[in-house]
Amino acid sequence: MISCTEFIPAYSELFSFLESKYGRQEVDRFWKYLFVPDGKGIPLVNFVKREGIRGCFTYWAGTLNEEAADFTMYLNEKRGFFHMVMHKCPSKGRLLQLRDTIGIEPYHDYCLHCDSYRSAVEMVGLKYIYNFQGTENAAFSMLIYDPAVFDCRVIIDEDTVITDHTLQVTINFRAAVKHLHETGREVSKWYRYTTESVMAALAKAVGLTFTMERYDEATGAAAYTFAKKHLIYNINTKSRHEQS
Repeated sequence: MISCTEFIPAYSELFSFLESKYGRQEVDRFWKYLFVPDGKGIPLVNFVKREGIRGCFTYWAGTLNEEAADFTMYLNEKRGFFHMVMHKCPSKGRLLQLRDTIGIEPYHDYCLHCDSYRSAVEMVGLKYIYNFQGTENAAFSMLIYDPAVFDCRVIIDEDTVITDHTLQVTINFRAAVKHLHETGREVSKWYRYTTESVMAALAKAVGLTFTMERYDEATGAAAYTFAKKHLIYNINTKSRHEQS
């Protein structure tokens, strides 16, 4: 059995072999076989059938964290879209590392196999846009949307309100808490502090206050605010200075 890192160059070499032996169409046929959305192989289709577009978030939150990928995901069910930005793909990153160290050249279309996830999301009526820009540096992005809801506007920070003096954040769902529940683990009563303590430390480091207004133990949903620390004092001081 090969290790979890060795399968990456093994797949890449297999893709190269199939193309050289049987042509590019054989690679596409193999990818179609691997990603067939029958619920028995790659499980994305099971997630989207069960949860709709939220299933995309749940599925990739689990797999990408297990792979230690560098990524950012956005889910806006009200507007009907899921957006994922891969800053550094561990799979392609591994191939680039091997190329630079021992000269193994990655399959030239290696990153295109991720477009095969399309079959799963389109089976349930969602649409899939895969952005190949950046794949030469192990980066890419994808947009999955519900055509019945999505209005072509990707509004990322809808749950973030910024004023001149405050930043208010609302989190409606925390994938990590859901994952712990679904895998049969008890969520510690102290788990909220993985957010609260970190955010408070960040606020302190830049001279802000941090307040956690709401936290739901069952889902990890939360609302919190960053604010300028001496807002009233600064305003009053400026006023006296201007009057003198």
